[in-house]
Amino acid sequence: MIIASIDKHPILRKGLSIFLECQFPDATIIEAESFSSYQVLHAEKLPDLMILGLEEESVPLEAATIKTLKESLPETLLIIYDGESRYNMAISCLAAGASAYLLKKDELEELSKCIATVLDGKRYVDDQMLSILLSQSQDVINKERSLSTLSRGEYQVAKFLSQGMQTSEIANLQQYKVATINKQRSTIFKKLNITNTIELQDILFS
Repeated sequence: MIIASIDKHPILRKGLSIFLECQFPDATIIEAESFSSYQVLHAEKLPDLMILGLEEESVPLEAATIKTLKESLPETLLIIYDGESRYNMAISCLAAGASAYLLKKDELEELSKCIATVLDGKRYVDDQMLSILLSQSQDVINKERSLSTLSRGEYQVAKFLSQGMQTSEIANLQQYKVATINKQRSTIFKKLNITNTIELQDILFS
C-alpha cells in the first residue's frame, strides 16, 4: 500500500509520516508539501490513500484542487486534514470527492479510526464536525417542515414576497384584492413563525 502525506509544514508532515509508518509498517509513505509538488516528484506513484493538510487561511475554493486531485487519482482515498473546524470547507471537500474530513488537533486515536473507516470503504468526519453537520441538517429539515404547512397559493405568494414584491403588485399579478394578499401574508408569517420578509428569504433561499 502507498500512502501520501501532503502538508506544507515539514515537522507536521514528518510527524504524520512517522505515525503512518508505525501503523502500516509494510506501506510505502510518500511526503510532499502540496499536491502540485507531489505530481512533479511522484507522478509515477499512485497512492492508495492520501492525507491532505489544509491551512486555516484556505477557502472553500480549495475544493477545486480536490476535484482535480480526484480526477487525476480516481482510485485514491482522500482524507482532508484541516487546521480548524469549518462547516463550509467540510461540505465543499466531501462534495468534491474526499472520503473524510478531520482536524489536525484531533487525537492520534481519531486519525487511526478515520483511516480504518476510510480503508473499509466508508466516509468519516470527527465528532465535532458530525455534530455541526447534524445541527445544520436539522435546521434544513425544520425549514422544509415549516414550508410544507403552506398551501400552494400561500407558497406562491411567499416566493413573490421574498423577491421584494409589494402586496399590491402581487394582487395585481394574481388578479386578487390587496386585502386577500395581505391576509395570505399574515397567514404565511404566522405559519412560519416569522415577522418580516428578511426571515422569509432566509427560509426560502438558505
